[in-house]
Amino acid sequence: MLSSRVGGWSLAAAAPMILAAELVRSDHSQEKYGAQLADVAAARVPELIAAALFLLGAVLLVPAAIGVATLARGRGARLIAIGSVLLGVASIWLAAGRAMFCLMLYALTDHGVTRATAVAALDRIGNSGALALLLVTLAALLLAPIVLGLGLWRAGRASWWLVAVWVLATIGFLATETTKLGDLVGFGAMMAVLAALGIAAAAERAAT
Repeated sequence: MLSSRVGGWSLAAAAPMILAAELVRSDHSQEKYGAQLADVAAARVPELIAAALFLLGAVLLVPAAIGVATLARGRGARLIAIGSVLLGVASIWLAAGRAMFCLMLYALTDHGVTRATAVAALDRIGNSGALALLLVTLAALLLAPIVLGLGLWRAGRASWWLVAVWVLATIGFLATETTKLGDLVGFGAMMAVLAALGIAAAAERAAT
């Protein structure tokens, strides 16, 4: 089994990968599919790079979840265990959700695909009831740092304010995600918390 040190550093390494993917991606016009496609059509390569970075982040979350789970003993054990499971589930969102969407946008902006066809395809996917399955994994991504942070705090490894920063940064990001500034400030703060939790989990001794 992977150690908490490996798991913690994997989590810390995943954070900048996910942040880089969010900053690099081209599809910042969230209101309409047509606008997203226009964004990507103007800069297709960054969207492909973003997909690769999201996938790399997803891969790193797997050993992170396994390694951090070894800390599930003593105070905060239940919260750490649940948080680790949520991290593992969150990796599905990054791979099958976010990275796949980047790849779809990249493919649908090929010269052989008309804009009307591409918009219709995205609209069909977006309105599919099957998408609800992926939304569960998105919820796991949003909840994992909260639950894990509380568990590490109970175990004496992290400060409670990391959870507060995550919540506030998430709210800020969701309100401004269509702008580069929103990505840099809101999402950047979220990934800073994720990295801090990883470093806390990797520490050999509990924080005082």
